Amino acid sequence: MLYFDNAATTYPKPEQVYKEMDRLTRECAVNAGRGSYKKAENASAVINETRKKVSEFMGAENAEDVIFTSSATEAANRVLRGYGFEENMTVYVSPYEHNAVMRTLEALRKEKKFKIKVLETDEKGYLNLDDIEYQFMCDEPDFVCINLASNVTGYVLPAERVADMAKEYGAIVLADAAQAAGNIEINLKETNIDILIFAGHKSMYGLFGVGGFITNSRIFDRDKNITPVIFGGNGEDSLNLELSERGISRYEVGSPNIAAIGTLKTAIDTIEKDLSGTQERENRLLKYLIEKLEDIDGIHIFQKPETEEEFQNHIAVLSLGFEKYMSDDAGTILDGEYDIAVRTGYHCAPLVHDVIGSKRYGGTVRISMGQFTTKEDVDELVAAVRDMR
Repeated sequence: MLYFDNAATTYPKPEQVYKEMDRLTRECAVNAGRGSYKKAENASAVINETRKKVSEFMGAENAEDVIFTSSATEAANRVLRGYGFEENMTVYVSPYEHNAVMRTLEALRKEKKFKIKVLETDEKGYLNLDDIEYQFMCDEPDFVCINLASNVTGYVLPAERVADMAKEYGAIVLADAAQAAGNIEINLKETNIDILIFAGHKSMYGLFGVGGFITNSRIFDRDKNITPVIFGGNGEDSLNLELSERGISRYEVGSPNIAAIGTLKTAIDTIEKDLSGTQERENRLLKYLIEKLEDIDGIHIFQKPETEEEFQNHIAVLSLGFEKYMSDDAGTILDGEYDIAVRTGYHCAPLVHDVIGSKRYGGTVRISMGQFTTKEDVDELVAAVRDMR
């Protein structure tokens, strides 16, 4: 099988990740923070080491700013449901937001009666900063949600500039780095982003079962502004029905996934060795893929990067439309006849398809590359697409 669905989850993982998963499952899969015996202490150490690694990788102020969850979806729910939205607040979203954000916001909007507005874009679907500045002037933002990189088109949004603009009005900024972490460099210390959501199993090359959120403690007080929404055991003060007022234990309850959390440290160690080199190689593959696809009639490339600046603001994700097929049908043919795995449809991103005009195709055929994708893989994919047209 040729795998072009790395935006959903990277596959395969580096060999070191598989080995560490096996080691941790065999040697360290006990309940951290629930016992004074050595293996429980070792499990706690694994979590703390990974927390430190994630904080360094994302440029967080402190390791204690990192909260682990089971996924980016859970992280988005915990942050948004824990934040104190009020009636008549104005919440801005980019049209690239995932349903982990949009469905949670919609449920909260019905309950809290705040407004949701979409950030303006230009004719190509890129955020229009001048128009956004005007939006903020006309209706001041209280909360802004912005994806760092689109899981549909690969577009890297100017999140830091939007965050700077939002801070002029004292707004809180939530950034979704599920697709970006591991694909672009992130340094929270240098941004006005208040909260960052991440997924371990995508371009960080970890396993399913670990994600989380990071608060920028330089500008945002997590424990004051995000109320816990899930309760349970955390190994501390078990006779007390009230959670502690501050600290990691307010948010990390239940039994942690030691194998997934610990393996994430190994995954980050692995990709850090040549992060810029991997990014450059994937960028070259993206350019090569587009060059080959441009010669094929009946194929539409959504939000195709054309200038060098646009390529620099894209990760190795590309969405296609087939004039001859609906997207689901095209994906079925690629799988059944050519053993090529792609993702088709709307990709859990409800707003972007009006922006890029993909609804008439039933969404898009998404091609997403990773560190193990080769030029030969791309050539086979292009040959299959040419054969299908």
